[in-house]
Amino acid sequence: MRILAMGDFHGTVPWGLKTFVKRNKVDLVLSPGDFYGDRAHELGPILRKHRNNIKRNKYGIRNLDGLEKLVSKRKLMKLIKNFSNSGKEVLEYLNEIGLPVIIVKGNVDNQKSGLTVTSSKYPIEDLVKEFSNIEMLEYEVIEFGEYKIVGFGAKFPFLCKDNLRGYESDIRNNILNLRREEKKRLKLLVKDGPERTIILSHNPPGNTKLDKINAPSNPWHGRHVGDDILRSVIEKYQPLLNVCGHMHESQGKIRVGKTLVVNSGYGKKGEFAVLDLKGKKINVRFYKNFKTK
Repeated sequence: MRILAMGDFHGTVPWGLKTFVKRNKVDLVLSPGDFYGDRAHELGPILRKHRNNIKRNKYGIRNLDGLEKLVSKRKLMKLIKNFSNSGKEVLEYLNEIGLPVIIVKGNVDNQKSGLTVTSSKYPIEDLVKEFSNIEMLEYEVIEFGEYKIVGFGAKFPFLCKDNLRGYESDIRNNILNLRREEKKRLKLLVKDGPERTIILSHNPPGNTKLDKINAPSNPWHGRHVGDDILRSVIEKYQPLLNVCGHMHESQGKIRVGKTLVVNSGYGKKGEFAVLDLKGKKINVRFYKNFKTK
């Protein structure tokens, strides 16, 4: 089986993939999320300007929904809709490839749950229903050939337990309680047949070279921001493969025990990976600077 893994599009359409998958006889597309556009130019500054006046939810998240009473609702909804449409354009293109496409949520994709800094308006859960070739997994399993694929999408901006030390005790406890439930759910999905299991996640597992921030200008430079739950489940059950994204600067592969972890790269800049699977054997090729628009 040949898989094309590509994510972190951030509103940029990967022109040329249709020809690529046909020429290279790809069987399946896996995408680890972040389809919606970059908020930095419009929504980001508005959120930062008003963030101290936005009420946080029980998990400490100040998301875009909290701006409705602070700025023009008409302007805000227009910006959020445009933000959503950028993701829709990417999904439309992936759907038109004509292959099965399996995805998970990214942390910049609007979500109904409200557990990211995005908005619950125009959520990706509703958007994917428009596309017949795309299936989004969220604590779900889909069988594909001899393999099973488990979906584990993004929720919080930073998922390592160590990064919660600065939170108030009640918020920290709420997050930890929720994360314990998430760990139970992920274990149930992976423990049966891990040797044929592919985990598709947005975030990489924690404390590896794939989740370490490498940007000297960033105050978090050198810190790990991957998912500690994902790491612990991988260590315990040793699934065959974990395909992830999120860390734009960290395209590459590592081993966590016997599990191969592949960060497909920064799709917005034309990065992706092609994986050839035959039983338990996996060959990975990385691509950079593929044509995008």
